[in-house]
Amino acid sequence: MILASLAPGISRITGLSKARHVQYTLALLRNLGTEIEIDGDTYLVHGGPYRPLRETVSAGSSGTTLYFMIGLASLAQGPVVVDAHKAFRRRPVEPLLRALGQMGVLVESSDGCPPIRVAAQRPTGGRVQIAGTLSQWISGLILLAPFATGPTVIEVQGELNEQPYMLWVMRLLTPGQG
Repeated sequence: MILASLAPGISRITGLSKARHVQYTLALLRNLGTEIEIDGDTYLVHGGPYRPLRETVSAGSSGTTLYFMIGLASLAQGPVVVDAHKAFRRRPVEPLLRALGQMGVLVESSDGCPPIRVAAQRPTGGRVQIAGTLSQWISGLILLAPFATGPTVIEVQGELNEQPYMLWVMRLLTPGQG
């Protein structure tokens, strides 16, 4: 749904799980102004610019949604606060916030954890360094990179954990390979 929300036009998605993390993603995208229709097991996602309906959007207890949407929220047409459930407000995301800052994304957090205020400003790109601790942090940067005003190079420092997930994300973003 996240990729479909970024693509112009209407995307048809079938077979999505009814799991809670999918529902959190659905709610967050809708609060960013993405129209999503549900017909049985088919989701019709009307992609395009994010036009926030609320100042604060929540990823609930979906870590992947949180890590992807912190950076992608910068593509909204107004500032957005990305929040999460109480337990997730203790999850440090400082390495991701630093990397987003290196990309030119303006983010603020009082303690390196959600809630995170994200300015509405396209990323500039550039050379980004991030620890290979979580593939979702790196995937979030990869998803945002095509929207940067300049080239982006992501350097993973240390061991790249969860490499199969990284390869999957790269296949999704390579035309004809997804």
